[in-house]
Amino acid sequence: MIADHFGFIRSNFLIQKIRNTIFEKNHETHSVSYPVLRYEEGNYYLAIFINHFKSDELLDGHIKRPDQWALADIHNGDVLKILDCHSDDFIDAPFDKDLQFDQDKITPSQVYYERLFAMLDQVREELCNEQGFNREVYHQYLEKLIANVTDDFAPFYNALSNIDNQNVN
Repeated sequence: MIADHFGFIRSNFLIQKIRNTIFEKNHETHSVSYPVLRYEEGNYYLAIFINHFKSDELLDGHIKRPDQWALADIHNGDVLKILDCHSDDFIDAPFDKDLQFDQDKITPSQVYYERLFAMLDQVREELCNEQGFNREVYHQYLEKLIANVTDDFAPFYNALSNIDNQNVN
């Protein structure tokens, strides 16, 4: 794990830690979303959703909606719990609907991801230092993230990030 000289762990390393943990727990073919912030029971978490799929579905450009989601510690990326959408869902969406997965919409630019995760780092660092929630920068992060996913996935990111549905500081 790489931390800066003050001990803050950058988001790109936390994302890899979360993905590795999910893979260790489940070796089925799956994808893990980019993280959003979620506010539950007075705490902020990194939240991701997980899609399990067959390789032929991916080649066809369609996969089923997320079937799991997870919460991770905002400080160190430890996965705290993995939830099954069939029993504890974060969105009201049918399970039988195929979602378009358009590789052409994904921006492969390293600069894009550096800027994206710098925004998340800023929000996380301010939360970790008890400086409050930077709603403006977080919304910029979420908008930039959603602009880079297919329209079918945008509602899942918005629902998982329940920040606007909560009274947060």
